[in-house]
Amino acid sequence: MADSPSTPPRRKRRWLRIVIGIVVVLLLLVALLPTLVSWGLGQGMIRSAINKNINGAVTIDSLSVGWFSPVKVSGFTITDKSGAEAARINLDVSPGLLKLATSRSGPITVNISGAITGEVREDNSISLADLLVKDQPGAAPAPPAKVGGSERIAIPAITVNITDLSVKLANAVTKQVMSLDGLKGSLVYPGQGDPITIALQGKTAVADGGGPARTGSIEIKGDADDVINE
Repeated sequence: MADSPSTPPRRKRRWLRIVIGIVVVLLLLVALLPTLVSWGLGQGMIRSAINKNINGAVTIDSLSVGWFSPVKVSGFTITDKSGAEAARINLDVSPGLLKLATSRSGPITVNISGAITGEVREDNSISLADLLVKDQPGAAPAPPAKVGGSERIAIPAITVNITDLSVKLANAVTKQVMSLDGLKGSLVYPGQGDPITIALQGKTAVADGGGPARTGSIEIKGDADDVINE
């Protein structure tokens, strides 16, 4: 009598198909992750994280993420509690998502453009300072982050390029409007132990209610030592 066919090979093939199917689905999710983030998954996470530290609201017009292309954020807007738009920024971050995820110590380049608007009030305070969440009086300080052993988080080299930024402050007392337009330059942090270098330049203008604006220019160059220590 002929031997009946054994069933284990069929079971093995079945499990093999299941495993392959799971792997394919995972690979598709990984490949589509930048697209899912661009569709809004990442926007919600970013807004939630920032809104906890901002007295106001944060919105993002668009977020583009790719494994090998720069992370691009357009229309990153901060609105203060009164409903006034305080900042509208566009930025892109290099390298792409893959390198950012796999190399924490790799250099990062950030390009920024946009506009910032605020008010100088009667007590000489600036409305922009109200955007930062301050500790409540009497509140217990947050416990310091624990770092195992002697390890510390390495801060990567960062270059911030300001390609076109405008800042406008309206004085509530004098009714003057002070503007800094076309601000360009860079802030460079080469790495641990090296100074941060700053190079900025732009055009200034002071307008008195209806009269001609007084124009000028500004240039800032310098460096700062021991800002970030181990």
